[in-house]
Parts: sequence; structure tokens; C-alpha cells
Amino acid sequence: MADPDSQNPFDEDPHDYEHTPSQDEIDDADIVLISPFEFHAKRQFHRFKERVIDPAIEAARRDTGQDIQVVVLNPLVTEPSANLEMAYRVLHQAELCIADITDCDHRAIAFFSMRLTLSPGSAVALDRTRNRTAYPLHMHDRVENARPPHEEEVGARLRRMITDCMNRGRKGNPKPSPVFQELEALSVNLRGSPRKEFMPPDFHQYRLIERPDTPRIAIAVGDIRYVRGIDVWVNPENTKLEMAREFDPSISGTIRHLSSNWFSGGTISDDYMRRQVAQRLPGGRVHPGYAGLTACGGDLKSKNGVKAVAHVAAVELKGDHPGSGYEAVSGDYISLCVTNVLKEIDKSNRNWGRKTLRTVIMPLIGSYASPHLAEVNIGCMVRALVEYFLSDIGQTSQIEGVALLGYTDEDERLIRKAFGRDPRLERLPGGPTESL
Repeated sequence: MADPDSQNPFDEDPHDYEHTPSQDEIDDADIVLISPFEFHAKRQFHRFKERVIDPAIEAARRDTGQDIQVVVLNPLVTEPSANLEMAYRVLHQAELCIADITDCDHRAIAFFSMRLTLSPGSAVALDRTRNRTAYPLHMHDRVENARPPHEEEVGARLRRMITDCMNRGRKGNPKPSPVFQELEALSVNLRGSPRKEFMPPDFHQYRLIERPDTPRIAIAVGDIRYVRGIDVWVNPENTKLEMAREFDPSISGTIRHLSSNWFSGGTISDDYMRRQVAQRLPGGRVHPGYAGLTACGGDLKSKNGVKAVAHVAAVELKGDHPGSGYEAVSGDYISLCVTNVLKEIDKSNRNWGRKTLRTVIMPLIGSYASPHLAEVNIGCMVRALVEYFLSDIGQTSQIEGVALLGYTDEDERLIRKAFGRDPRLERLPGGPTESL
């Protein structure tokens, strides 16, 4: 059988195949492709992409119900449009990397190697020939002999791989690449992106397609100290419900500080929130996912307009011995935290007999203690919110709005990605608002 790639003319412009992706395209990328760098091989790859990779991606879109975004890496690392920072970012954060290393394209192999080291995510090396050359590293996965007689089989394999990667948030952690497992101490994470300190958050509003009137679910990224007019703040706490010190740069420390009364010299006169926790919530150790409400005082009540604080056990004690420490919960416990907070608020509203607690702001849970689980955990939070309000109990909820609060550019990207991947949510028209 003739190779269809050999029948194409040579007078094409390389830019016909690849364009330089924008910042938004990079942030939303689910799949990053690394094509060969030599033009003739690049042209063959893109013909193969049209025949095999694109149909596999389209089939995975149908399988998952998600809009899968694809970015080609090469324009980011070649002149005149080189942008290595964006190249490293997309290599790190895409769900799947597919690299064509046919004829041992050393530049493609080099960037594929970066992917294996930078990220625990899935990666596949594609060889469209019977190349038997020994590769310079242990590939995570490899598809060989992807020539026309085998393209249907290769396409089916890629479809399964893409579908698995897009569903990984529902199935737990992806299998780390062997290089990443061995060199995790050298790996890169993007959690240290610019912070929104001193910046009041904007609220980007979404709604449930099946419940278009209420509740609203929003993305908010900024400094929680400048949040105004939201009834309930959620405080991710440890399983011993021990609040952080009042000057700690954490949600717990901020809530404790803002709820306290202070003498003019900066000395605390009433540690209101700590007293509320001791009086209203269980002593000793609680189970992960426990949630309880307390009142609030100080500036938190008078200036921020908060009516109640929902304390949730989102950080678990790792042991009973000295120095055992804490770790953030993940997976099902993330969902439990979200669900129990909403249940407690609805319970309070029923007991009061009126809609006293209508809006909630919820910081991200499990996004900093384990950077590589951040995307999975944020996805769990979004699904838990949606599923609660679509459940029988959620249908009678008096909560009118919930916002997920991030603090960095990377938080915003991950929340937006989780919202975009849930087909039950749609963005409300218009620009951002100042509150829910």
C-alpha cells in the first residue's frame, strides 16, 4: 500500500500546519502535541494527525462529553515566536502529551523528556516507522509502526488513552511517568504563580443548566480579606478543629484575626472565633469532612458582612506521634467536605425558618498541600457542588449562590478548567460582578 504522505507536494508553508497558541489556549490545553521539527517530517505528521489523531480526539469528545482543547508545542519553541515559559507551562499542565519521535527527532525527544520530568501526567511517544533505534530514555508509553495498515488500531488506542486522561479526575490519580517517579524532587509545579494579595475578587457567574434560576455558582480569585456581603465564609480546618494563629497567612488565621476584638496597641481583647469553636463545635478529634457552623464577630461581621462561618475538617492528622503532622484530604473526602458544608447551611436555614444564609464563599480544599492533585481536587469540589444542587435535598435548598475562591493565577486556571469540563454548568452572560 502506498504511503499517502508521500503523495503530497513539497511547496507548502510550514505555518499552514501550526499556529502560535494564545495564553488562553495554553491555559485551557488538554492535549499538547510535539510534531517533528524538520518540515518534510512535520508535513507527514500533520497528515497523520488529520487521519488518525483528530478522529481519535473527536471520538473522545463524544465519549467524555468534554470540549478537548489541543495545542501544538513547536511554535512556542521556534523563532521568531519562541516563548519557552509558555512551552514549559503547557508541557506541565496538559492532560496528555503526544510526541512524534519518528526517525529519532532529537528535539522532539528533548521536549518529550521535559514532559516526563515536569509532570506526572500521561505521555505517549509516537513512531510512525519500524524504527528499532534504542531510545535515550525509558518512554512512558510508545506507539510504534503507526503506518497506514495499522492506523485504525493506533487510533483506537489513542482514543482510549485520551478518554482515560480526560476522566482521570473521576478515577483518581494518573499513573506517574517513570521519570517523574524517580525525579519527583526535581519536578516543577505551578502553584507559585502570582498571588492576588490586596486584590478584591471579581465574581464570574455560572448557573446550572437544569436549574437556570438558582443557585448561582461562581469563580472568584482574590484576597478573602476584601470579600464583602457574602453570608457564610468556609474555613478549611484540621480534624482537631484547632484554628491557626491570628497572624498566620491562612484562611483560618485570617478568620480568627478578623473576628477578634483588639486593644489600640494591637493586643487581642477577645479571641471571639476561637471561643466560638470551643463552645459550639465538638472537642477532640472529628472525622474528615465534618462541618459545623458558628457565629462571627469583630470586623468579619461589621465590615465584611459575614453572618456565619462554616468550619470543615479538610486537613487530617497523619498520626499520634510527635512530628506526625497534617495533610489535606483528597478525593471522596473533598466531596464530603463540600456536601456537609451545604447541608449544615441548609439545616440552619430550616431551623431559623427563613433564608438567613443565602450566599457562601468556599476556599479551595486540597490544592496546596499536594500540588499535583490540585486539578483533581478542584474537580471534586465542582462536581460535589453541582451534584448537591441537583439532588433531592438540593432541590429544596435556600442557598442562592456559592463561589469557589482562589488566590493565584494558577487557581483561576484550574477552577475555570473544572467549570468548563462540567457540561451541567454554563456561564452567565455579562462581565464579572463584585459579589454573588
